[in-house]
Amino acid sequence: MKKLLFMLTTVALLACGGNANKAETELAETAQAETGKVAERVYIKTIDSTLVGEEAFNAVVADYKGKPVLVDFWATWCPPCRAAMKTIIPVKEALAEEVAFVYITGPSSPEDTWKEMIKEIHGDHYYVTEAQWNTLLDQFESQGIPTYIIVDKEGNVMNKYIGFPGEETIKAELETLTK
Repeated sequence: MKKLLFMLTTVALLACGGNANKAETELAETAQAETGKVAERVYIKTIDSTLVGEEAFNAVVADYKGKPVLVDFWATWCPPCRAAMKTIIPVKEALAEEVAFVYITGPSSPEDTWKEMIKEIHGDHYYVTEAQWNTLLDQFESQGIPTYIIVDKEGNVMNKYIGFPGEETIKAELETLTK
């Protein structure tokens, strides 16, 4: 395990060199889902720490133009967040090729705990600054987590949910956007 963490850290440091605005590192080659299927990859991504609010959100979704995006604001200490992530696994498996699944958390989640937890949460992960976290939640008038933002293929915010709206609601909306 220590050897794997060392290798992942080395890859992360090498991948970040020279790219100040966006860095992407592969956290795990693949993860085994409980069903025995090979799951999609897990990535840690970053945005420029000086970006806040709409600029920060635009920086996050910019990489996904051409695909609908489900953005999930969550925290490691949030039981409803973690429960919803488990509930939505079938939706992610069904739409993995057509939809980007993005997870954003902030400093209220201890970074070491976050790094351990995301190994089981397949998608792209952002650990943002406190200023970014606060302005992002303010932008979407969110007073709690989980908060979900659904973005269309062109990067337009189509809907937001404060609290988990249910697997079927999320799936139906994302399927509509894939057409």
